[in-house]
Amino acid sequence: MSLASASLISVFKAESACKLHISLLPFVTQLMETADLRVMQSAGFSRQSQLGAYMLTNNKGFTLIELTFVVAVIGVLAAVAIPNFIAYRDKAYLCEGYALSDPVRKEVVEYYDHVGAFPPDNAALGLPEAIRGKHVGSIKVKDGAVEIKYRDDSRQPGVTVTLSPVVSSDDPTGPVTWEEQIAKAN
Repeated sequence: MSLASASLISVFKAESACKLHISLLPFVTQLMETADLRVMQSAGFSRQSQLGAYMLTNNKGFTLIELTFVVAVIGVLAAVAIPNFIAYRDKAYLCEGYALSDPVRKEVVEYYDHVGAFPPDNAALGLPEAIRGKHVGSIKVKDGAVEIKYRDDSRQPGVTVTLSPVVSSDDPTGPVTWEEQIAKAN
């Protein structure tokens, strides 16, 4: 019996002037306990029928539906992100070849400015036979074109990038531009 029920009963017992019939006391007690039970249940408590005690039920946590929804959202994000990451990574591996070929291209342009023709190979530029990198197998000059071959064990196996110099026929003393061709070996 709750404190409110006990105090109400004591008021009814003490007040004989109320002319409350004694047979109504069990009904009033039952009514108070029912009201207490509803208040307790709305606060998260539940009454165990065997013990008669109020216990706090654990209504915290996630349902299976909520967890399934979270897994589905993560799956969709992964399905979109992984291909984009792979493409980004592949471009990063190609960038090593471009970075290693930059000084070679400058040498080709300088040779063209001094001689008036493009160099036939690396030796004409005073460069080693093949320039290598972590993912680049070789960088060679062939008639002015810079050929970048990637290693077979790299992320770009069998890929050859050829950067060919282009001189404008309208302005032969103008800047040299580079035309890119990417070939994949099957």
